[in-house]
Amino acid sequence: MMREKAENTVLAYRNFRKKYNISLETLAEAANTSVQYLSALELGQKDLTPRARELLYAAMELVLMKQQRMADVALFDFSGTKDKLFETVQEVQS
Repeated sequence: MMREKAENTVLAYRNFRKKYNISLETLAEAANTSVQYLSALELGQKDLTPRARELLYAAMELVLMKQQRMADVALFDFSGTKDKLFETVQEVQS
């Protein structure tokens, strides 16, 4: 059963995701679901079932934990190389 939704409203989850620059693609991958499904949940176009809530919680937590680990590694790398960051080197292709 769909709840009545005020015009121009979304789940606060969407605003939180955007605040921290987390893409729907990243969350969809973490949740093993589609971008379209996550977007529909955020926009109130799909029912927010208990299962959907758990999916959203778990995906966000996974993404945030991964970002934290990456930031920790980057900070460690930065502290060990910051004195060399203004030397010229060959560009690395990502």
